[in-house]
Amino acid sequence: MFDNTGYRANWFPDAKITVGSLGKLEDGIFTPYATLESQGIPVRVTESASNLSFDYSSKNGVSIDVGGGADINGGPVTDGKLTISIKFGSDDAVVFQTTGFTSKRIDNLLEIEEAILDKYRKKTWKEEWVVVTEVLHTDAATIILSHSKNSSVELSGNANAQVASYQLANTQLGLKFVKETGKITKLIGSTNIAPLYKVMGIKDPFIGKTKFTVRGLDKMLADAEPTSAPGLRELALDPRELE
Repeated sequence: MFDNTGYRANWFPDAKITVGSLGKLEDGIFTPYATLESQGIPVRVTESASNLSFDYSSKNGVSIDVGGGADINGGPVTDGKLTISIKFGSDDAVVFQTTGFTSKRIDNLLEIEEAILDKYRKKTWKEEWVVVTEVLHTDAATIILSHSKNSSVELSGNANAQVASYQLANTQLGLKFVKETGKITKLIGSTNIAPLYKVMGIKDPFIGKTKFTVRGLDKMLADAEPTSAPGLRELALDPRELE
């Protein structure tokens, strides 16, 4: 997800996560400890809404079949019964679909950066702390994650629902879990959740200055730009977080 969208997955997506929260990343999961405001750092938040849907599936790892051959965007389904079969061809393949999302993000990062670096120099800010800078909230979402190769899921729903397409996150379809094979984690038609977020944190490279940056250090990028000035920078997810 991070490599393709720039966002981290909030797992589990119904876990409360708030812009301006600070905490630690433990096994790739954000654990809140406090807030910026509790540390005397004011936060300004901008909110933007969209009617767009977010649709992501792993490349070369997922196949979706509707009604025995119809496309996910619609097609003839008989007897008012909708059947959706999803097959996963690789480990950790994912299907992630949402409808209507709202983004909440910090818009005074420069002031926050200066305040955090000041605390860091005074040794009142721990290097491993990270700050949630943006959270995406969705009206509804269906998220299915495969943990084993050749796993599958079958869903059933209402084919007579007046919808333009059979999107998995559409709650009007009334999708229900029927059966699965292999190891699967699934959230079907969950509403009002926060599935995606971004964090930033302190990074002190071997050469160069301390900077406030998107958490998740990619060693190659760090080695390539070791003397860059303090600032905000998008960096890749560090696989070591998940070890």
